[in-house]
Amino acid sequence: MGDLNPTQRVIDVVGSIRRRRYQLPSIQRPFVWKQEQILRLLDSVMCGYPIGAVMLWKPPNDIRCRPFLEEYTSGEHALSRLPAPAEAHAYMVLDGQQRLQSLYMSFYGRYDGRCIYMRIDRMADESDDGLRYLFEFLLDNEAKADPAYVHLAELVKLGIEYVDEFVKRRLPGATDETQRIAVRIATRFISRFVIHESVLFQEVDDRLDYNDVLEVFERVNSGGTALSKSDLLFSTVKLKIPDMEERFLRMVDDLNDGGRHDFSTDFVIKTAFIVFGKKAKYDYKKLADSDFLDRLEADFDQLEKVMIALRVWLDTKALIKSSRFLRSKSALIPLVDYMMQNKRVYGPAEGDESDRMRQYLYVSFFARLYARAPDNILDQIHDLMIAAPRDSFPIGEIGGIIAKRERKGPYQFRDEYLWDLDLVLNIVDGGVLEIPQKRGWSLEHDHIFPRNQLQLRNIERDVDDVGNLRLLGKSRNISRSDTMPDGNTEFFGKADPELAILYKDAYSGLTQDAFSLFVQRRRALIRSRVTEFLGFEEKND
Repeated sequence: MGDLNPTQRVIDVVGSIRRRRYQLPSIQRPFVWKQEQILRLLDSVMCGYPIGAVMLWKPPNDIRCRPFLEEYTSGEHALSRLPAPAEAHAYMVLDGQQRLQSLYMSFYGRYDGRCIYMRIDRMADESDDGLRYLFEFLLDNEAKADPAYVHLAELVKLGIEYVDEFVKRRLPGATDETQRIAVRIATRFISRFVIHESVLFQEVDDRLDYNDVLEVFERVNSGGTALSKSDLLFSTVKLKIPDMEERFLRMVDDLNDGGRHDFSTDFVIKTAFIVFGKKAKYDYKKLADSDFLDRLEADFDQLEKVMIALRVWLDTKALIKSSRFLRSKSALIPLVDYMMQNKRVYGPAEGDESDRMRQYLYVSFFARLYARAPDNILDQIHDLMIAAPRDSFPIGEIGGIIAKRERKGPYQFRDEYLWDLDLVLNIVDGGVLEIPQKRGWSLEHDHIFPRNQLQLRNIERDVDDVGNLRLLGKSRNISRSDTMPDGNTEFFGKADPELAILYKDAYSGLTQDAFSLFVQRRRALIRSRVTEFLGFEEKND
């Protein structure tokens, strides 16, 4: 065992992190806390509340690790590496990463370009989310505009005997009562962060090997920011094949393509289980199989090429350009499986093969194929892929599985699929892009004939039918408001001669009959376009 002090002051802990005495082993997940969680942690320290113990381990040999971050940007990943000589014999943090990273960043770092400041001239009130003290993330110029905000690194440099002088210099124009409050808050801060030993440490026996430590890691992370099974699986991959970390993260970044999708290592690992014959059920002990690990490492380049080719195919052929229209990531796994089996590293073949894959994907969405028991379904479809003739996507056999799950008759297009407005309107609009985190990119269901206008005319039938809807950007939809459509309004089907007549009749003299005739004709055109796109013959259920 090492010489670890089991209770430490916060200022000593963040100092040790800065000297890289504490490191993060490669099995640790990325930092994920939000700003609100960091502020609540600081408030807990100020209040004298317990913040939980930190578990450390000093490995007997050098292992891949990474330092704590000073500059953090939301969603970024830091890669692990072997420690530098000066960092050898550092303690590895098995439990407590989120808390230690938050404390370290509070004193020496930035979160999305902002530092943490403490407001010393008043306590929090009822509007401050139940917190008692005011910590805030601010840009430097924002903090300079109000001298009541003090950076934490400045506060810890004060001795208690100098607090009165500091407050008078900092808030010269404040009332005596405000200055007394500031003295109490600053004194409390120094007491809790500089004097009291607020952080508890527990050390794992250094005689344990890495596999035993992984077991400890799994068990202790059942609370706090809990690890999912996919986190543990990725941790195990990094343990067994250290060089895979960067390759996994690079693939995920390529799949997400600037934020259009939200894939994770979870999807990559589950896909690998299926493709390499380990079945879909999550079990990190599968990664103890050296044959599986050897194949994962040997064939990862091909898997990466197939994954990226699939993302391009989703854009160009399936018209799924963002996560909004990707109903289930599990539905993609059979496509990757097929492409791996048939070495489609540049994407599916044009024509029948691509058309069959597209039909499967959309119908699996419409039928909610993966809503329940996805592992069982994925294993069944994998067996079909193995048995299928080369270069022939087994849509008939998969269609049989879908029909069996639906229990509504033979495999075919069903009119009820038109109720899935997002997917249907995405098809008829030629594939629509949405990036929710960017202002103005979100999409809404826009009524061609606004509901308010229909209500004024006592029109109640077919109001929310797909025939009266289109996808429209939120900002454009707001500006359109409840105005009636006219000859310049654009929507799918407008070029159809019959619909053009019905549309003109509807907006020239809006009655229930005129409106319903327009909706019914447009719905029929939408159905025809969707069935053509998916390769179904035109017929009713």
